[in-house]
Amino acid sequence: MIINIEKKINLEYEFLDQNIETHLFNKIKKTFEGECIKEHGYILSVLRLIEIKDNIISNANSELLFTAVFEADVLKPEINSVFMGKVVMILPTGIFVETQNILKILIPKNGFIGYEYNQAENSYSKNDNKIMKDSIVKVSITKTKYAKKSFSCFGNLIEN
Repeated sequence: MIINIEKKINLEYEFLDQNIETHLFNKIKKTFEGECIKEHGYILSVLRLIEIKDNIISNANSELLFTAVFEADVLKPEINSVFMGKVVMILPTGIFVETQNILKILIPKNGFIGYEYNQAENSYSKNDNKIMKDSIVKVSITKTKYAKKSFSCFGNLIEN
């Protein structure tokens, strides 16, 4: 999902030149890409600098402090969000699915009713459907919690 984010960012004096917008964009990318923010989710990539809203000189260290608005591609798990993901772990009590190589979702056994666990194959089966490690599945988020700069999620399997 593409959204606009407003954040404060500091920039050292040596970058105060005719390329200040490029320097600021590069600093925003370096600072925020790969980070997880409760309000916005995981910032997958910073796409462009939209606006510099304000700037001040910091009293603490005399660096330039900008308020910038930038466009970013984010992944925010919200209840009822649907994601495609890869099964990364199978347990007798459920499966872990990873989406976009960043978000792991636990699907407890009651999130995919009717499937039987096969310990020998470490898989789940229902009729002709088989879920194994590396299977691609569709997941609906049922619960989320944000702590320590990441989201913990529970979900249900969505059958095609």
